[in-house]
Amino acid sequence: MNMKLKLFFLFIAAFLAIGSCSSRDNDNNYLVVEPAKVYGNWRLESITIEGNGQKKVFNDECFRRSTILFNGADGRGVERSYESISTPGTCKDSGNLNFTFSVERGTIYQTYTNGQKDEARVEEVTNTTLVVSQNKTIDNIKVKATMKYIKA
Repeated sequence: MNMKLKLFFLFIAAFLAIGSCSSRDNDNNYLVVEPAKVYGNWRLESITIEGNGQKKVFNDECFRRSTILFNGADGRGVERSYESISTPGTCKDSGNLNFTFSVERGTIYQTYTNGQKDEARVEEVTNTTLVVSQNKTIDNIKVKATMKYIKA
């Protein structure tokens, strides 16, 4: 085989190898996220809790009032939560939780003003949707919580 043909096949092989890499090609199989895609105001669409062989989706009107803001200009954010109470149609405002944050690879790291630290793995992010997940232990049961937000 002549040298030009060998180089051509080498070039094609290299091109195919590069082209086959996905946005999840990294050490932990995390989605590689541009921080700017996370910035903005997001409204909670649903929370899904999975664990112990069970799955529960929370998406009532009160939960859907909850928002989270990631301000890219200063690395600060605000989380505002609402929850249902016993009176039908009445939501309890849990107030604002202020935090600082950073987006590294596929993870959002948050530090709240009370010192609590949290992190969430980005599962999906588009111009209109942000899906993050966290592994937690609740009452000695390991669960995965997945939060789906839509752009507010």
